[in-house]
Amino acid sequence: MWKPVALLLVISVTALIAVYVNICNNTSIVYTHLFYVPIILASIWYRRLALLVAVCLGILHVVINLSLNSFTYEPIIRAVFFVIVGYFASSFAESNFALLNRSRASEAKIWGIRDELEELVEERTRELKNANESLRNEIHAKRQVEKALRDARDQAELYVDLISHDIGNMNQAIMGYLEIALALINPRGEERDLIVRPLEIINNSSKLIGNVRKLQRAQAGEIPPEACDLGEVLSEVKASYSRVPGRDVTIDYAPAGKRTVMANELLKDVFSNIVENSIKHSSGPLTISIGLATMQRDDAAYYVVSIEDNGPGISDAQKKKVFMSFSQNKEKPTRRGFGLHLVKTLVEIYKGSVWVEDRVPGDHTKGCRFVVMLPSRG
Repeated sequence: MWKPVALLLVISVTALIAVYVNICNNTSIVYTHLFYVPIILASIWYRRLALLVAVCLGILHVVINLSLNSFTYEPIIRAVFFVIVGYFASSFAESNFALLNRSRASEAKIWGIRDELEELVEERTRELKNANESLRNEIHAKRQVEKALRDARDQAELYVDLISHDIGNMNQAIMGYLEIALALINPRGEERDLIVRPLEIINNSSKLIGNVRKLQRAQAGEIPPEACDLGEVLSEVKASYSRVPGRDVTIDYAPAGKRTVMANELLKDVFSNIVENSIKHSSGPLTISIGLATMQRDDAAYYVVSIEDNGPGISDAQKKKVFMSFSQNKEKPTRRGFGLHLVKTLVEIYKGSVWVEDRVPGDHTKGCRFVVMLPSRG
């Protein structure tokens, strides 16, 4: 409120000084410099108003000089200077005001951006805090799960050891007593079957326990890989099953030279379980043929072992299930035992593959063929 009053007061004092100096001293040189004061003040306070003040003061100066003196160009020139000064002063003030407004707007925008950034940082901080908390909870839960898994694994190993040693020893003792009874009593006909059949069941139980223990050792990595002669292993398998009590089993296998693969001491169990599976799920005379060949796949050499029989074969539906574990195969009455699951597990550990197919393509009743492919090591 004080600025317009002050500006009017300065203009009034300047006009009075102009009149006084011109009338009393008859000069127009010194007092006109005072006109620049209200012009500058008007440009500072009101910007464009400075031009109006300059015009008014210029007119005042011209009127005073024309009323007291004869016409000259000097007051008009001074008045023009007033107007020029007022124009430039007002323009400069207006530019500064616009620049100031832009600066304030930029500053306000910067503050706004800063506030947005602060909010964003706070939001991200909260998100990171929540994520860290969630991660800590997940880590804690994972550690609990890992501990539970370790405990379960330790307990499972305890059970496997219990089954392998204690129950296995019990089975051996039972088998021993039954064999002694069979030798001493020497029963005939159905009475003999009453002793022989339990012997076979206990023997199968012992083999199942052994397979479980072998699978546990293989999956735990307790048996390191080593170079194994595949041809020699197949010869041992043939020798083991060339004479099967109570069965007419013929195994055809032509011994091959050294065929090296990376496996371990359980490699023989791969082929023993396949041969035993053929014998177990057949009746009457049985011929098993074992072949060994080489092949190339994806620039790598493989040995391919085929074991085929003329038994009852495996249906297409069962081909998809023969390698499943007990927990995977829900059709308990038709599953073919744990041995083939052990076969698949061991072959995969050896970086190979195994599958079953019809011996006679399209007719599964003519027997089956198991194919094991293992990477060659020379």
